[in-house]
Amino acid sequence: GISTLLNDGQAYDAIVNTVTSPQYYSASKLYTEEFYELVRSRLNGNGVYSSWFDLNIDREGISIMLNTLEKVFTHCRYFLLTTAYFNVACSREPLNYLSSKSITERTDRSHLESQLHQFGFEDGFSETMSALEMRFDDHFFQSSSSDITTLDFPAIEFVVARAGDERMTALKLEQAIVRNIEYRRDTAFGISRWKRSCQTVARMSGLRFEGC
Repeated sequence: GISTLLNDGQAYDAIVNTVTSPQYYSASKLYTEEFYELVRSRLNGNGVYSSWFDLNIDREGISIMLNTLEKVFTHCRYFLLTTAYFNVACSREPLNYLSSKSITERTDRSHLESQLHQFGFEDGFSETMSALEMRFDDHFFQSSSSDITTLDFPAIEFVVARAGDERMTALKLEQAIVRNIEYRRDTAFGISRWKRSCQTVARMSGLRFEGC
């Protein structure tokens, strides 16, 4: 991935990193400030970088990764896939959803809506993704989360090399999910919309929420 981006000079609409987590030395360079800057330089103006993370890199490791991403990219959004697995989408420009109809038309009539319905997401693309979006606040971040990871100082490697408290990280991630649900309860346009959002999160996470 690094050599391709360094050598081809091509710009892309999307760059997707599905490489294993920085738990492993061979992959840790793909989580550095320098790599994210390289990715940003190879994205078209509205291009998007997508990656993932899980609880195995510990709460401090997640904090370092998110801080490094947000130092390089102006706009980042995070999405729940399970209680232990999350998606990242970052860009230089605001990340706004197109309508499901527009996405379907741009993807050669891929029947996006019918696919979402098939898997039980009746509200469609935009509502589903909005429901799954996560915010990480100061209750989640470690006190050392101002660190970033670079090639010269790979802070994330030092964190994941330690035996982290995976159980505590899982608990903190669950608490972050619950706070997101409660935040939406206070800000959603109507209780029925909040309930649908809550049910989507419950289905993906396996968690249960009061009033959902």
